[in-house]
Amino acid sequence: MSRRAVALVGLLALFAAGVARAVLPLGSGSPTEAAVPLRLTTPLLSVRRVPEALIGLRAEARLLAAVERVADDPALRPWTARSCLVVKVGDRTLVARSPDQPLIPASAIKLLTAEAAVAVLGPDTRLATVFKADAAPRAGVVAGDLQVVGGGDPIIATDAFAARSPRQPVVRTRAEDVAQAVAGAGVRQVTGGIRADETRYDTERARPGWKPGYQSTNQVAPLSALLVDDGQDAAGKAVGQPALHFAQVLTDQLRALGVKVDGGPSVGAATGRVTVATKESLPVRDLVAQMIRESDNTTAELLTKEMGRAGGGPGTTTAGLARARAALSAEGLAVGPLAAQDGSGLDRSDRATCSLLLAALVGAGRTSQLADGLPVAGVSGTLQKRFLNTPVVGRLRAKTGGLDGVSSLVGWVDPARPGPAPVAFAVMANGVPTTLDATRLSDRIGVALGGWPDAPPTDAVDPEPPVPAR
Repeated sequence: MSRRAVALVGLLALFAAGVARAVLPLGSGSPTEAAVPLRLTTPLLSVRRVPEALIGLRAEARLLAAVERVADDPALRPWTARSCLVVKVGDRTLVARSPDQPLIPASAIKLLTAEAAVAVLGPDTRLATVFKADAAPRAGVVAGDLQVVGGGDPIIATDAFAARSPRQPVVRTRAEDVAQAVAGAGVRQVTGGIRADETRYDTERARPGWKPGYQSTNQVAPLSALLVDDGQDAAGKAVGQPALHFAQVLTDQLRALGVKVDGGPSVGAATGRVTVATKESLPVRDLVAQMIRESDNTTAELLTKEMGRAGGGPGTTTAGLARARAALSAEGLAVGPLAAQDGSGLDRSDRATCSLLLAALVGAGRTSQLADGLPVAGVSGTLQKRFLNTPVVGRLRAKTGGLDGVSSLVGWVDPARPGPAPVAFAVMANGVPTTLDATRLSDRIGVALGGWPDAPPTDAVDPEPPVPAR
């Protein structure tokens, strides 16, 4: 008999003895007064009399068995050789397989970027796109160039671009509203052109460790503090000069609103001291939620550069990563094994552990903004088409991650019935053969967690007998 079974039998025996003592007839102190026997409506050794904690232990044991059946499946050996897995229920760690092994996290590292961005920048901070002129407009006329200063808003997009997205609705700052901010300020003519100032950040368009194909296939935009339509032209191709592209799109939008722009678009530092108009982004908390749900690489990278700017630093990825690491450490996260070369997880030199990723998620909490931004299985974001026709649809929410031979999934599974705590989990696998489906391990783990809690409540096991009518 296992130690768990011995403990259960022992607790049952003690519990039964206690109940028996409680119901034995007791003297009232009078020798002529007979004790009235008590009639039990629930059998003495009913499962319903077992403390709820023991029911929870049984559910945890079944959950552990279901997860280990997947993790020990010989067919998944290519994954498990270089993988980590952690499963927690409340404060209890049920599974910890290589929890501190540094692995390529892919986009799961965005959990850390998100946590740091909220801490460093503040959840309510907005990134402003500002329009300046050398002199105040007179009778609606801007003399010379109208200078647009990029504030790092990563999700400015035209209606046409948003309509091409396969996932709707698209969370964005409408480019049409950016132009309307200028027209709404009373501008009717610009005698020069639109000059784009992207100097808030450096002009590093891509990280050294990225594949060139990431931008040609629109997985991430050419990075700039002034970006529209994710740096893509009308044909969906990545542009070489994102700030110049912004100036051209804005010129077209203003002309569509009836604002006359005499000159062409250009790029250069703003010289104007007069602010003509401003268009703010969504709050950082909403930018972070969009980044997590859609696994938006561009948003992750621009927020990283913005973290570098915080406190007067340079708008570079290197500075932003340093600020992010310090913020995570200040929150008590063990960042020692963390090696980040970017904020998005596209760099294959990035390393993180299951323990760290899960600690960031659990530390934020199941009802946090971070958790609310996670994609939902079969419903939204990068999980919209995963886990279909499984028990975890609508119940599993997690950050996905995937590169060639890499699969990650970090999140929560809500219980199948009200009451028990949700399950938190992190799974990463590296070195998956290209001939196999890299998501198979993480998806099977997610489905296995869907049985939680695989133990009925006590009332379902042994319902209360009906009380006879009197």
